[in-house]
Amino acid sequence: MKKVFQKHSLRRAFSLIELVFVIVIIAIISTLMLQRTDSNSLQLATSQVISHLRYTKHLAMVNNKFDAYSSDWMQTRWQLKFFQTVESDNQWAYAVYDDSYGVHSGNPNETEIARDPLTNLLISGGYQPISYGDERLYNKANLGNSYNISNISFGCGQKIGFDYMGRPLQGDFSDDTTSYDSGILLSSRCEITISDDTESKTICIEPETGYIHQCD
Repeated sequence: MKKVFQKHSLRRAFSLIELVFVIVIIAIISTLMLQRTDSNSLQLATSQVISHLRYTKHLAMVNNKFDAYSSDWMQTRWQLKFFQTVESDNQWAYAVYDDSYGVHSGNPNETEIARDPLTNLLISGGYQPISYGDERLYNKANLGNSYNISNISFGCGQKIGFDYMGRPLQGDFSDDTTSYDSGILLSSRCEITISDDTESKTICIEPETGYIHQCD
């Protein structure tokens, strides 16, 4: 009887140790998750912009805009444009589009906006002619409302495009008159700095290769 009781006690003690160990692990993980939830919005916004810049580059490489019968084909290149939305308190947002239909105004219209490959929603944080909050939009592209982004600064302008080789371009493509207007090809690293009220993250776009990465 004594041996049986000892074995039962050992099993009971081992189970208690396991329970305490599991509780400690859960407490540690919960603490880490709470910290990440509080501070990770800026990182999520940065990763999202990087992903959509890379997608813009992909679209430019698979959908070459060159047209020998058009004198303004260079104005229709795929691009990502940052802007501040009037209809949502001037929050920073962006759209991915190709400006290929009708008059090349430099601003996206509904038929020109790219669709997010995961959600099939239009990649725009609110811009003419579709306002922020429309259920057809990928509204997370409104970085101010979605991630509390307060400012974005640019080392290469608010429009970033790519050619059919994936080389990064800058400027207002709606004004282009030749395949590669002067200064349109990036010649040095472009830095885009995204900030909330406490810290900043920087995205770098390398010249020639178009390599896009976080560089802070």
